Amino acid sequence: MNKLMLIVFKVIFIIVLFFTCIIGIMFYFLGKTCYTEIHKLKETNSIDLISTIDDCGAMSSLTNANYLIKKGQSISDLDVPFLVTDTENIKYEWIKDKTLRISIPSSNIFEFKKSQFIDGKKYTFILEYGE
Repeated sequence: MNKLMLIVFKVIFIIVLFFTCIIGIMFYFLGKTCYTEIHKLKETNSIDLISTIDDCGAMSSLTNANYLIKKGQSISDLDVPFLVTDTENIKYEWIKDKTLRISIPSSNIFEFKKSQFIDGKKYTFILEYGE
């Protein structure tokens, strides 16, 4: 009886391990299929304001990351967004040469920086939140 129980436990262990690996592989590859949209929203003589919208489907929410980068460059993995939120309804207005007003409706804000330096120049962000 003990040998039979040991064989049953080994079979169950192998089946559970197999399905765990299959599920892990599925989540790994499904997580890589996010839809990303990149928009160049505003530009000045020396910088670009770029928004990336990631929508990975029903299991995750939409993520809108906004970057200020040197004109003509693309976003790299080392770039840090100044605003990350879960809405696409964002309005931008340059109120001064290096001051950007950002108006967003009620939504979740995951990250916000008040300022950013590019080539030694300080760019300031003013966030207006609400409807």
